[in-house]
Formats: sequence, structure tokens, C-alpha cells
Amino acid sequence: EDYRRKSVFGRWLYGLTIEIPPVHRWGQVVAIDGGRCSHLALEDVEATDFSVGDVSEVGYKITGLRLQCQILLEQKTLVVNFGFSQSMLSIRIAVQPDRELDPGVAFPLGKVSLTDCAAEAQLSYLDFGGTSILTPGLEGLRHDIMQAIDEHATALVCEQLGPVVADKATE
Repeated sequence: EDYRRKSVFGRWLYGLTIEIPPVHRWGQVVAIDGGRCSHLALEDVEATDFSVGDVSEVGYKITGLRLQCQILLEQKTLVVNFGFSQSMLSIRIAVQPDRELDPGVAFPLGKVSLTDCAAEAQLSYLDFGGTSILTPGLEGLRHDIMQAIDEHATALVCEQLGPVVADKATE
């Protein structure tokens, strides 16, 4: 779809660059040196209010999600390019009340947490490049890697998203 025909918000999403920070939590075997994602597009967002009492909670179901990414591994000698199309992300975010401003009023300005998360990934392409000696072997395993990512999307996405939501949204 031509991004010029999208809404202002759609064009902004499409032009947005999301930086991927280095991640070394899985050890040196799968150490991500960084990367970026762009060309974000989505077809629909449904929001549902799950608030109870003083806790504000909202759920979002994002469908038709498309995104292109590039990550660097192996001390930046391995370049992985991949893209998702027609994917789905369903999340629930809760905001704890903050009574410090006025003890009688529960302002939804406290700690933010991800209370539920599910993802369905449709990896549309996966390419490996760079000077790493792992590149040819990974190319040979491309189909198996794509299948594993599609099968484990919820764990892969939600494990990373929870801490980001807690840290960034609470700031």
C-alpha cells in the first residue's frame, strides 16, 4: 500500500524508526548488538476498558500489523533483516493510582504494568548477511527459524515488551 495515501497518523507510523537496544540477556550465543525497525503499519486497533476500582486498565488489540526490522549480531558481523505482515498484538496495560497529589482522588499516574500479552506473528521474510561465519548455516535453517519465530511469537514479544512498558510508560 502506498504510504502517501495513508492518514497523517499512518504516515507518521510508517516513517517512525524504532531503535532496538543491545540485548545480551541470553549470553553471547544470541547477543543482539542493536538494530532498528521501521515501516510500521496497522489495519485496526480495538480498545477495551478493563478498569476496576482505582486501577485504570485498558486492552488493545492491534491487527494487520506490518513492520520491517534489521538487527546486528556477532559483534555486528551478522545482519538479520526480517519483516512481519498481517500480524496481531493484544495487550492489557494497567496504571496504578497515585494518591500523593490529593489523598481523596486516585489519579491514574502511578506505576504502569503489562497485565496480559499475546502475539501472532506472520514473518514474511528473513534474510541473513554480513561477514559472520554463521551466515551460510543460518541461511540453510531459514525455514525452521521462521517457523520457530511464528510458533513462539507470544513469548518472544511479550517477554521483551513487559519491561519496556513498565520502564517507559511509568517515567
